[in-house]
Amino acid sequence: MEVGQTYEVHWPHSAAGMCSTPWQYQTPFYDGVFCNNGIISLSPLNTYSKIGVQAQVFTIINDENHKIGGLFYGAVDQGTMWSDVAYYTGSTTGTTRTNQVCSQYAPITWQVDRKCHVVSASSFDQMCKLMLEQNDDMTADVHAHGARQTVLHSLTADNLNNAAGR
Repeated sequence: MEVGQTYEVHWPHSAAGMCSTPWQYQTPFYDGVFCNNGIISLSPLNTYSKIGVQAQVFTIINDENHKIGGLFYGAVDQGTMWSDVAYYTGSTTGTTRTNQVCSQYAPITWQVDRKCHVVSASSFDQMCKLMLEQNDDMTADVHAHGARQTVLHSLTADNLNNAAGR
């Protein structure tokens, strides 16, 4: 994490996750969404209704006036922070997914805050500290990951729901 840089943070959620247990937060992503059997099905496909990701973008600044608590626990809603959201189905992310290689677990539901927010460096430090204190080893998630190629328009879902507010 570096002051002045911008980072997109993802909070995956799954009906087959280990909510309210010491294993609620797991890495990699697939470990945390397939903890309980019999909930997610590939035939008939139900991933879009059982797996979701919330995402927000933050620019790190060295100013405690922009401290945000609880970044580890989920997308932040402070006043208008979560007021311009795009809802759509899509694939999981990462550099191993391309226009030729899609996740076998797609589609999943995305809720993406379109605004870029400023946040204090100490807020990100706290989030990373909590990640390293989890029962599952989240070391792989406390550094920036590469971005995937932009998906071709012809391969994207046609169900974008523009929402001003939740």
